[in-house]
Amino acid sequence: MKYLFGPVPSRRLGLSLGVDLVPYKVCSFDCLYCELGRTTSHTSERREYVPTMAVLDELRSHFQEAGESSCDYVTLSGSGEPTLHSNLADIVLGIKDITDRPLALLTNSSLMDDPAVRRAVQPVDVILPSLDAVTPQVFKRVNRPVDQVHIDSILSGLSALRQEFKGEIWLEILFCRDINDSESEVEALTKAFQGLQPDKIQLNTVARPGAYQEAQSVSLEFLQQVQKRWGERAEIVASFSSTQLNHSQQDSRQQIVNTLKRRPCTVQDLAASCAMVPAEVVKFLDLLKNEGTVRASVHEGITFYVA
Repeated sequence: MKYLFGPVPSRRLGLSLGVDLVPYKVCSFDCLYCELGRTTSHTSERREYVPTMAVLDELRSHFQEAGESSCDYVTLSGSGEPTLHSNLADIVLGIKDITDRPLALLTNSSLMDDPAVRRAVQPVDVILPSLDAVTPQVFKRVNRPVDQVHIDSILSGLSALRQEFKGEIWLEILFCRDINDSESEVEALTKAFQGLQPDKIQLNTVARPGAYQEAQSVSLEFLQQVQKRWGERAEIVASFSSTQLNHSQQDSRQQIVNTLKRRPCTVQDLAASCAMVPAEVVKFLDLLKNEGTVRASVHEGITFYVA
């Protein structure tokens, strides 16, 4: 598959069939913690990065062969920021015509101030936007946006989305130690939520080596304190158990393990050797790291995985 990946186990969406709408690391952010590595095409330009009809044809073929029960969600996510695709509206409508599976969108929120983007996502069932900081200095440090993207426009865009969107909004905050976990930043986030009114607030932290070494995880105790502070809508995002993989996914898991037993690999190495997209590889590495099968090693700023 060229534009689809999975279904892969997702910590938030069960078995997720990913739809990749941009090439590897085309993104408006260059987040410190990004599990896929550093952004190679740093842009906020919307265009047809991958052919719309090819994406829909591949999705149609998947469901004809695997059936509706093959996944819990179809998820617009993957190798970069999906809302950068200029034909997002046609893709969303096309997916809803092809399958009755619920449609989710993972987004960094950077383009939600654009009315065209908000119109395009109206048929989506669940939007999972990220909001890691709300003060300009911390936002720039943790998310490293393109010059055209500002936190004020993101907040206004998310507020407008909440007013217009009828589906669920699950807002994710990923905390990095000594970067966006200060009392002042948590308080600023608390105030921001009052206007955004997400259905869920999902707390996360660095689970594996990110694009930059300064991205380090906060403690479970810190997340629990924030969860208590933010109330019943807040939840700590848990890892998915490898026992929930089907036979095909177990085969993919074993292929990655066998490759890493032969030599250390980066995410990109594994994607090439195992014929997977990087986002799919990362999901399996997350499972393998949690169960102690693989470990990460950083050499000259590059993260390698070893079994």
